[in-house]
Amino acid sequence: MDLYAFIPSGLSIVSAGGLVALSFFTSALTAAVGIGGGVVLLAVMASFLPPLVVLPVHGIVQLGSNGGRAVIMRPHIDWRITRYFILGSLVGVILAAKVFVILPVEVLRTLLGLFVLYAVWAPKLRPSSIPLAGFVPVGALTSFATMFIGGTGPLVSAFLSPERLGREKLVATHAACM
Repeated sequence: MDLYAFIPSGLSIVSAGGLVALSFFTSALTAAVGIGGGVVLLAVMASFLPPLVVLPVHGIVQLGSNGGRAVIMRPHIDWRITRYFILGSLVGVILAAKVFVILPVEVLRTLLGLFVLYAVWAPKLRPSSIPLAGFVPVGALTSFATMFIGGTGPLVSAFLSPERLGREKLVATHAACM
């Protein structure tokens, strides 16, 4: 198997290795703090890779990171919230897939850049406690957005209150929803 075939054209082996190392450290950041690594990884990857490559690669890295954390913390996942969130996610992903394929690369690049700026500079969302059924639209909207901008972990996290869940349940449920 030729490992070089997996490296996007125009990306040096040193840059690819650096991105792999960065993905490890940003996954560790998220595991330690509960959030933030995905946006950091997304911002750095957007500096090296074209937008049509950034989102799928970021998605795979996040799937591994969040999936691993969800498996390890499985006993702490709030499945009531997760079920509602997943229902909404299915709708959001199906709708976004229909839109994503028709958008020009420049629009994707602009959306990605604006999201990184928003994530850094905008005030953090702190919605009040929402009912369980409210996680259906949260799942739909954040999953729709994920298809275009990637790291929506902070948006999802804003709806999972630590007061409602406690730290372990928050981190586990967030990982399962992502």
